[in-house]
Amino acid sequence: MSLTHYAFPKSLRLRKRREFYRVSCKASKIGGKLLYIDYSPNNSTTTRLGITVTKRYGKSYERNRFKRLVREAFRLTQAKLPAGLDIIVKPRTYVKDAPLCAIQNELVLLLKQVRVVDEPRVGEP
Repeated sequence: MSLTHYAFPKSLRLRKRREFYRVSCKASKIGGKLLYIDYSPNNSTTTRLGITVTKRYGKSYERNRFKRLVREAFRLTQAKLPAGLDIIVKPRTYVKDAPLCAIQNELVLLLKQVRVVDEPRVGEP
């Protein structure tokens, strides 16, 4: 198996300020015990990830650890996540000591609740 299989390419990341701004302006929000997630549908079939951690969360090594764990959780669970979303992940304070598996489980659990396409519900016009 090649290393490219485990890569996290730039096409799966939100990288520019305007991309983060677009998602945050028209985002739906969902929260769990460890994470807050802002999500918005995009015009492609891939799900892209953005991570926001403020200085209020903690020191730089704590912020960097959180970002590494979220990137790895996203990379490992990418096949289980709904397609066609841009997501921004923000930490809650309880996540500082959380292991990778807890972040991974919460990410999948929260994003399974997301409806990608707003289909009309029964009884709605």
